[in-house]
Amino acid sequence: MNNIMSSQEKSLDIGNLFSSNIDEFLQDVFLHLDPASLKNSRRVSSQWNSFIKDRVWDSRVGMEGLNKKLKLMWKEGTPASVRKIRSQRCINGVKCDMQFVYCCTMEGFIDVYEIATGNIKYKLDCFPDKRSDDGSDD
Repeated sequence: MNNIMSSQEKSLDIGNLFSSNIDEFLQDVFLHLDPASLKNSRRVSSQWNSFIKDRVWDSRVGMEGLNKKLKLMWKEGTPASVRKIRSQRCINGVKCDMQFVYCCTMEGFIDVYEIATGNIKYKLDCFPDKRSDDGSDD
């Protein structure tokens, strides 16, 4: 008997995993991924996306596993260094990525700070047409 499978046969086998009534096994596999890999796994196919969303993130078993992993990361993870950022404006929202911190202000600006230095990189005016020449609101 020939043990070599064609690429079409292999892809059919992977596709059949989700219809093979092995949800617990697949949930366990996905729950062993780090958060970035789990998120990226949703992009593989619509079938993977549906499974991860419905049976991992939105399931009791999945949420328990993710919460357990989160608590473990809090207890045993390596803390990241934190730089304080001081703004002259009243901040009402903050987002960040691996390079910048984006501070949304009550005055309608977005101040962008570099994480590496803590220095301001950009000051973005969200409403430039509504401001007079002196920078105040109309």
